[in-house]
Amino acid sequence: MQTEIKPDSRRKILDAAIAEFALRGYEAASTNRICQQADISKGLLFHYYKSKHRLFAEVIGQCVEDMEEADPPPAGGYYTEEEIQECCRRQLRFFAGHFAHYAIIGELLWNDSGDGSAEYRALREELLSRKAARFRCFLRNCRLRPEVDREVALELLLGATDQIQKKYLARIRRQRGSAEVLMREFLEEHRQVLGMLLHGIVMEGDHASRRN
Repeated sequence: MQTEIKPDSRRKILDAAIAEFALRGYEAASTNRICQQADISKGLLFHYYKSKHRLFAEVIGQCVEDMEEADPPPAGGYYTEEEIQECCRRQLRFFAGHFAHYAIIGELLWNDSGDGSAEYRALREELLSRKAARFRCFLRNCRLRPEVDREVALELLLGATDQIQKKYLARIRRQRGSAEVLMREFLEEHRQVLGMLLHGIVMEGDHASRRN
């Protein structure tokens, strides 16, 4: 019977793996370096995780868990425009302090790397679904213009948010300005872009700006 890994040992291994996958990507990441950093044998690593892919799947799960702990959904899962803005603020602040998490989640979402297995593709689809959930929930409470396709609107909102987030995280990482000032600039730009997009997507005066 497989020995259950202790929580502190699991986190130590996953922290080492997060750092390695973030720095080098899935293909170039070395399980030898992960073992050295976590101070465990390679045999023990594969006893727990069976394969590099299984370890990466655990890393993705931990990154998502950490992110969701920092950015929980509102009570009842109902999103107003203000709550969408607040979620984006929390997420940017989290990633600004956890660039390794951002690199790994970005690799899964945007770089199409990994081993091409069905399990890897399923991880990617699950993360994309989680990422879209808040905007999907928000749009469900809006009356869209007749000519607007709901899925196209969703992709537009997600794409715009991703691009603004990438822009400001790059500036924060290069330390071009105060992080707090950049955060305020991010929020203002995101507010403006979201407002412009909603003007073209949602019927006049119909999108939720507060709870009823």
